[in-house]
Amino acid sequence: MKATAIARLLSLLALFVCFTTRAQAQVLSWQSVVSLAGTAGNGTVSATCMATDAAGTVYVGGRFSGTVRIGTVELTSAGGSDMYVGRWNGSAFDWVQQAGGPDNEELRALAVGPQGVYAAGYFSSAAATFGATTITGAGSLDAFVAKITQSGSAASFTWARSLGGAGLDVVEGLAVAGSTVYLTGSFSGSLAYGPRTYVSAGGSDIFLAALTDQGSTSTPAWFTGLGAAGSDAGRGVAASGTSVYLTGWFEGTMVVGTTVLSSTGSTDVFVSKFTDLGTAPQPIWTRQAGGSQGQALTNTIAVEGSSVYVAGGVAGTAAFGPLSLTSAGLGDAFVAKLTDAGTSADFIWAQRLGGAGNDVAFAIAARLGAVYLAGQFEETAAGLGATVLTSAGRSDIFAARLTDTGPAATVAWVQQAGGPGFDQAVGILPTVAGTV
Repeated sequence: MKATAIARLLSLLALFVCFTTRAQAQVLSWQSVVSLAGTAGNGTVSATCMATDAAGTVYVGGRFSGTVRIGTVELTSAGGSDMYVGRWNGSAFDWVQQAGGPDNEELRALAVGPQGVYAAGYFSSAAATFGATTITGAGSLDAFVAKITQSGSAASFTWARSLGGAGLDVVEGLAVAGSTVYLTGSFSGSLAYGPRTYVSAGGSDIFLAALTDQGSTSTPAWFTGLGAAGSDAGRGVAASGTSVYLTGWFEGTMVVGTTVLSSTGSTDVFVSKFTDLGTAPQPIWTRQAGGSQGQALTNTIAVEGSSVYVAGGVAGTAAFGPLSLTSAGLGDAFVAKLTDAGTSADFIWAQRLGGAGNDVAFAIAARLGAVYLAGQFEETAAGLGATVLTSAGRSDIFAARLTDTGPAATVAWVQQAGGPGFDQAVGILPTVAGTV
């Protein structure tokens, strides 16, 4: 992959990587805060993703360097940065696992299924160790997916698999349905998956892949690449039965099944539905959002019934079907809903949050008609109902709940948190106990 293409992709990722509260329908407050801390003065740690199981147990993962303490567990990285995954029971971490190599590793996605906890991301080391399994890299940045098996209050890595070639390969989204694990992300140049090697069409392409968890090992089921001549990225995947929903962004022209998409701005959002046929994905429908006067990027997706929700950032003016959003500044956070009608889908509503700075949504979740949104905002931001937020520093965290009424959404509450530095939320989860 050419250096300019790598720089372009990283700049797009950085753009969207890089609340004086007025309660509206409800009054709520922060109940507890737990810090993950570096120790001995040399450790740094951050969270990058979250997941929950059917019982509402929360799993947290991210990256760390040096020596850090997560709960009562002390971890020391093997190299520049390692990844970690921990299970949080509401008051303490039951277990924490780490993986890595002599260079840098980062966890980008977590999902929980009936057979275990699945972690995915990228590693830049020549080799990275996950428990008793060591995987090797093929290029400057390779993707990985790994499984953690739990036993009471203990856990261990069961298997790990690399996906990569000579270019830049990253997993950004992960979903589980039964014994099938779905992955999405981006790859450049060539990527080896199972017995085949796939070649990107441009600077970087989107991939959607499936593998079968066979307990102590995994087997590739299928792989499909999507992309145009520019830099494209798969950012989120969700599964419901045999239906698989994919979202991300693209530049130029991209073909999904019989649908031809052409970006109207520098980057456009796409949302696609596939049916998993076991050995291949069948495209069902695809919709795009964007505009010639702006840029739209999506970071995450959630599905509940026939409702499909996506969230990310928009700069300038972008169209979501018949709807239009215009950012108030450098970029605004957005959330939008599509209704899946089986063989087609349409955008139903869209809302934004933003101001003069760069604001973006990183996380979304849906439960019982409520839509939960989280991310970061800078300076003063408005747009979600009557709430106006003012950051305490470079950027603050925002968390919000919207009530989906079908044809529209109303804002139930918005909360903020932050300090004088740079703060952002990367995950939000409603639990069966009613907490968020």
